[in-house]
Order: sequence, then structure tokens, then C-alpha cells
Amino acid sequence: MTKSRGILAPRHRWTEAEIELLLATYPDQTAQAVAAQLWPGCVPHHVHTKAKKLGLKKSEAFLASAASGRLDGVRGAATRFQPGHRPVAGGTAAMIEAGIPTRFAPGQHPSNHRPVGSLRVASIGYLQIKLTDTGYPPRDWVMYHRHVWEQAHGPIPEGHMVVFKRGRFSTNPEEITPEWLECISKQEHMLRHTVHQYGPDIAEVVRLRGAITSQIRKRTKALEQS
Repeated sequence: MTKSRGILAPRHRWTEAEIELLLATYPDQTAQAVAAQLWPGCVPHHVHTKAKKLGLKKSEAFLASAASGRLDGVRGAATRFQPGHRPVAGGTAAMIEAGIPTRFAPGQHPSNHRPVGSLRVASIGYLQIKLTDTGYPPRDWVMYHRHVWEQAHGPIPEGHMVVFKRGRFSTNPEEITPEWLECISKQEHMLRHTVHQYGPDIAEVVRLRGAITSQIRKRTKALEQS
């Protein structure tokens, strides 16, 4: 159980379809837009938290667009360093010397280090393979099923993604073969999993349910604080 908005709420377990939708939409859409396509009551915080665990990043095109809000000159102004600001450490020699005893020696690896080629099942439930050893896990570890597809067919075309065929999801590397996979457009993937595939009436019901849930949480919080 997790505490949300002042009340205890069941922890949402991400489904395979929801994770694939996040993988397809997060780089090019706002967290609010992505949340609206997921389960009722999903908020941007849920999207950002899961995206961070997956190592997802916004695309360069999104960051350069007005939708990102990075270029309006307003967001973040209150927390920026001001001209003439001096950091607490100040880059002093004493501070630098103090950290030397706790640094890793050149070439030293942590106890949980795994070599290139290792496999692991990530917290999101997908099998991953380590292809590089830069020390930055989101870059070193990639989805194994994507790697298998690219080994057989080459780079994934822009705007497309590799998914398991229906009923073929697996974390067994011997089972994950190109025959178990398919490369589809992100638009097709969204259509497969969005509530809009059931028609406008169902989509409207889901939207209303989310709005009602939001109002209930707001009023519950107001009552607890009164």
C-alpha cells in the first residue's frame, strides 16, 4: 500500500501494455499527455517515476519544442544560480583532498559489476542484455528483444518499436527469437492499447471516471486538513 494525497491507495502494478505505451510515447510527449492515455487516476508523477526507472529520456525534438517549456525563459527561474553565486564547497583544495580516500581506484569495479554480455531481468519484468560498460546502466543495458530484432533485421526504423507478438512474452533468452517479435509503428501500438480502440463512448466513460476519482481525492484531502 502507498500513501497518496493523504489517503492509503493500492499501488498500481504496471502491465506489459502500459509499459510498452510508456516506451512509445514518453520521449515525444508531455508526462500529462502520457498519463491521460494510461489508467484512470494516473498522474504525471507516476509517468516520470516509471520513466526514470526505465532510463527513458526526452527526445531532442521534444526538448527543442515549445511543449517542453524549457525555452520560455520562465520555468525554473526562481531556482537558478544568480550571477556571483559561490557554491558551498567552493572548489577548495581541502574539499577535493577530503574525498580522495573514498574514491574508486582506476579500473576498480563495484562488487555488483557484471561484464558485457550479461543478462538480467529488470525491475520492469523485461529481459535485458549488457552491451557496453560505460558505468551508466541506462546506456549499458538494453532490452534483449530489441537487440535480437536488430541483430536479425538491422536498426529499428524511426517512429517504430519492437514488441512481442500476442501471447509470446518471455524472459527466457532461448525463446526470444525474431519469430516471436514484430516491429510496428508507435501509432499502431497506441491504437492497440489506448481506450479509444473501444470507441468514443468507452473513452468518455474512462475520462469521466478519472475526473471523478480526482475530485474524490481533492475533497478527501480537504476534509482531512479541515
